[in-house]
Amino acid sequence: MEAEITFHLILMKSPKTLLSEDLDLKEVAQDYEECFRDISRSTGGFLTFSNKALDALKDAAEKEDYYYLIAYQSKAPLEARGKNIEVKVRREGAKVYNLKQLLKLGSPAVKITDVQAGRKTLKFCLKNYTMIKTEKGAQGIVEVSVMVFDDRSEKAFSEAKVMDIVKEEIHITINLDILKQGPYFLIIDALDKITGEKDVYSSIIDL
Repeated sequence: MEAEITFHLILMKSPKTLLSEDLDLKEVAQDYEECFRDISRSTGGFLTFSNKALDALKDAAEKEDYYYLIAYQSKAPLEARGKNIEVKVRREGAKVYNLKQLLKLGSPAVKITDVQAGRKTLKFCLKNYTMIKTEKGAQGIVEVSVMVFDDRSEKAFSEAKVMDIVKEEIHITINLDILKQGPYFLIIDALDKITGEKDVYSSIIDL
């Protein structure tokens, strides 16, 4: 921001799904991606998820890359301060963003809910992931990883998949017939590929 440079970020989905056991490399890649998102947001840049690079570059080029920063701090006692501040801009077409929006403090994050396990079956639900408009309608992209460990802390089941989602809520059922009856430790990891938001569920289950 001090250099007066606007950074634009165009994220593209790979046509192939690559599952790697190199978790360190995977985490570093996600960190870089989130860092680029923060840079784009903080400089007022254009951020999109699209495989149409030329169209995305055209939209980014048309985006005006200047902005105004306004800071306000009330001098009233803490208990007398209001919670809402209204900002009005006379210029047509201008957009107002607040710090809460830039830091995504008010945006919903992907959630893992309604987890049920029993009779060698695992069921759970995904909600609150971001949906973007495409030619075929609204679509979300979530990477889901499921790991099950036995009583010796050894991995008994592991599966990961990148899912293209067209519904606002999705129910997932996994058959665990290969496992023996008994207690296990479950970890479910859900990553919203559009926003970078993540949710992790862990618990002891009985099959």
